[in-house]
Parts: sequence; structure tokens; C-alpha cells
Amino acid sequence: MADIHFNYKLALIALEQGVDGLRHNPGNIGGKQFVQQVVNVAKEKKIRFASASTRARSRRTCSPGTAGPTPEGMVESALRHIRISKTATTQR
Repeated sequence: MADIHFNYKLALIALEQGVDGLRHNPGNIGGKQFVQQVVNVAKEKKIRFASASTRARSRRTCSPGTAGPTPEGMVESALRHIRISKTATTQR
């Protein structure tokens, strides 16, 4: 299982090299279009992938005035990335 963050090109290389599985954090891979590329290749090659959601990346979904990431924000962040992954192959 490859654990790739921050560089979608490294994720694509790992997939092309035949890694058994891929764990990535869609929130820091570089943008929706890059996440979609990674997901598409994983699906085409039938390689398992897992998406991580971290507290740091859920800050974008925090309510103004909160002390930091909330459980609700982390869930919303994870759900947003699931939606991106589910629709990746339909938006070519």
C-alpha cells in the first residue's frame, strides 16, 4: 500500500508501477482535477484506494468563530472527497 500526499504525480507513478493499493489525502493532493485523475487510474487498473481526511484539511469547513476543526467539519470534508471520488470517472 502506497501512502502518497501532496503530489498527485507520485500517486500516478505508484499506480502505473502496479502498487497493490493507494492511500491518499484528496485535500492536499493539489485540487479536484488531480484527485479525479488519481481515482480514474486506480479504477481503471482495479487498484484499491483509500482516502484520508485530516484535521488540518477540515479547517476549511469550520464555522467562523470556532476554535478549530470540529468533528462535523471532518465529516463534511470526508463526504466532499467521497463525492469527488464517486464522480471522477463520469467527468472525463
